[in-house]
Amino acid sequence: MLDMQKTIPKHPFPLNKVGITNKKIFIKLKGDHKIPAIVNANVDLDIQNKGVHMSRHIESIQEVINLPNESNIINIPSKIVKELLKRHEYSKRAEVDIQADIEYETKTPVSKRKSSEFATVILKAVGFRRDGKSEILRKIGIKLYGMSVCPCGQNMVKEFAKKNLKELGYPFDNIKKILAAVPIATHNQRCSIEATIESKNESFSIDIQDFIQLINNSFSSETYSLMKRQDEFSLILKAHKKPLFVEDSARNLIINMLKKFGQYLSNEDKITIKQENFESIHKHNAFVEFSSSIGELKKKMGSYFMFVS
Repeated sequence: MLDMQKTIPKHPFPLNKVGITNKKIFIKLKGDHKIPAIVNANVDLDIQNKGVHMSRHIESIQEVINLPNESNIINIPSKIVKELLKRHEYSKRAEVDIQADIEYETKTPVSKRKSSEFATVILKAVGFRRDGKSEILRKIGIKLYGMSVCPCGQNMVKEFAKKNLKELGYPFDNIKKILAAVPIATHNQRCSIEATIESKNESFSIDIQDFIQLINNSFSSETYSLMKRQDEFSLILKAHKKPLFVEDSARNLIINMLKKFGQYLSNEDKITIKQENFESIHKHNAFVEFSSSIGELKKKMGSYFMFVS
């Protein structure tokens, strides 16, 4: 039977990416636990072949996800990439990305109720065939939602309160005590942070729970699905004691990631942070993005890098 994929194409152009998107899968973890995920997979195609063998994409995915007791999901994309390069002998490049929502359990701040939360895990691997060997770049990321409190609005309210208290005859020392004791109003936002690390080191691994905690610590406050009244009150107080611009949150996370992971990352490895604040009093959102290799960060930060890493 004629293998149509191996025939010469009418127009001999190489194609960068050919594959499948939005493939729904279940990833087996320890025991019988499974999580749903979405996978995209592609390879490049040279000018000698009319098409790729699409079934090999599915075979590569199933070969890996059916392995027993793969407890670390961050290794799955790179394993699929290796299978793709093995099965598609005409390809020099393969790429796989996976998104999955994982459940993690936390406790509410005051009532100590168990609250089940979800984080989006973002995984990607890009493999290159060079001299018969494969070189793989891995990306590991987390996306979470939290709360942000505006410092500018809070400062304006504080100055307004200070002026009013002064006009009412309160001494300066008393005004300071009052403003320190009373929460200062401002507007706030629900916000999302997506943070990723790219590395060529196949042995580099991240504890997902640690990564989640780093991101949650970069908000004015983390948020919860379940909250009783005392939890809500505690969260509001916490957030208003930690007002942050969208820029502040991103910079805080840069430092936190360097402190936690810096010693394990090479100069070529890269961190990327994207944050969007869903504004409450504006008709637009606020956005920040940061991306840099560790080597570039070292040059920009100088001795400060040694202090934080």
